[in-house]
Amino acid sequence: MFNFQVSRKGIARKSYNRSFREEFKNTLLYAVQYWHEKILPRHFYVSAHGKYRHQRRDAEWVQNKRKKGRGQGKFIDLLFKGTARRWLTHNPQYSATSRLGKVKMEAPPYFVKPNEKNPGSQPDKVAELKLITRDERQEMAKRIHKHLIRQIKQAEKKR
Repeated sequence: MFNFQVSRKGIARKSYNRSFREEFKNTLLYAVQYWHEKILPRHFYVSAHGKYRHQRRDAEWVQNKRKKGRGQGKFIDLLFKGTARRWLTHNPQYSATSRLGKVKMEAPPYFVKPNEKNPGSQPDKVAELKLITRDERQEMAKRIHKHLIRQIKQAEKKR
């Protein structure tokens, strides 16, 4: 999802080995929390179709959405009744190591399970959900960089 280059320049090797891994872990945890709280909800805006280049839905599905969808579900690709948004935004589980940050979310079965009667007819909603635009990637990189610098400075003060 992101590409980072980590450098030891200016950090003593001894402190790098001990504290840097913990600081980077905390920073990755911050990053996945930020993505979940600030960027994920943007996928449920009306403008998300063009911004995230969602796959085209077939005419029958669009017509069914307009008739039976609830509220914004009539117009937003990833919604129908709002179930997916509620499931994905509530009760996430965040985890991180010094190399990887993860957020685990629950999704309704229809969100991840393909249509068995007509395989390949549904767009890959999970891939659409995980897509991050260039602007969002830059926004996150700036926030992650600031957070990591703050973490390292705090660790140096403790010594």
